Amino acid sequence: MKQKNRKKENINKTNDLKKTKKKEHVKKKAVKQEKPKETHIQKENNDKKEHNENRSRQNNKSEKRRISEKQRKKIEKRTKLILVLIVLIIITIAIAVFITISPLFKIQEIIVEGNSQLTKEQIIELSNIKIGDNIFFTRMQANKIENNEYIKSAQMHRKMPNKITIKVEERYKAYMLEAGEQYVYIDTQGYILETTRINLNKTILKNYKTKNISDAQRLENEDLEKLEDVLKIIKSLEEIEIKDEITYIDIKDKDNYIIYFKEAKKLIYIGNEKNLANKMLYVKGIMEDTKDLEGKIYVNGDFSKGFQPYFRQEVNNV
Repeated sequence: MKQKNRKKENINKTNDLKKTKKKEHVKKKAVKQEKPKETHIQKENNDKKEHNENRSRQNNKSEKRRISEKQRKKIEKRTKLILVLIVLIIITIAIAVFITISPLFKIQEIIVEGNSQLTKEQIIELSNIKIGDNIFFTRMQANKIENNEYIKSAQMHRKMPNKITIKVEERYKAYMLEAGEQYVYIDTQGYILETTRINLNKTILKNYKTKNISDAQRLENEDLEKLEDVLKIIKSLEEIEIKDEITYIDIKDKDNYIIYFKEAKKLIYIGNEKNLANKMLYVKGIMEDTKDLEGKIYVNGDFSKGFQPYFRQEVNNV
């Protein structure tokens, strides 16, 4: 019995050993079969990787080519620009040299327009421009001409290729002031034009306030305000066609201007600058009615309060 059992055990052991070996063989075979699969996948991955690397290298080369092409174009563009600039500089220098030395652009004539108080020669001298100067390098300094008291404004223009035009607007002697034994002439803006002993028979402005009139350039503000009123009075007289020459206007009192007509032998009390049109109509009517009489005309009252202008004859005692 024991021998049978031992024999049976040995058979079982042998069978187990066979089974174990068979399992190991199956595993080895499976491993052998799996290994090629892993190698194939790795190969595919490697191929893809290599393909990507090749593609990347090609892209890098293409990018480098593009960058190189851009740089080349930039260099060409910069070179062309430099050449253009050099050509322009050469042309500019050539033109500048031509303008400088060419007799074509030397001033041959200076034209002066609008002058009557000053001569052409005086205005040209004020401008500091000379015949033969280069027209491009001549400084156009109109302010130097305007520094003269007779010049209200000046404009200067180049007339190519070799002429200069000077246009001036002058001031005119409109009134005169008495300063001792001298006469000071002013324009309608109160600018002092000349001081002289010569009487040009202009309308005299009496009782002005400006101090040191002989050394001043313009009337002081108080007299300038009165001068504006005087201009209004003169304009009103012109509108009603009173053509008698005014001998003087007394501007001492802004509220009571006085006008004297020597030839008409009339002294007119105007009052202030208000309601001038109405006042001058009365002045004209009274002057016509009293043509040969010497006397005073009063229109300096308040018309709104019933004032009536009147004439008072001057009686000379024999």
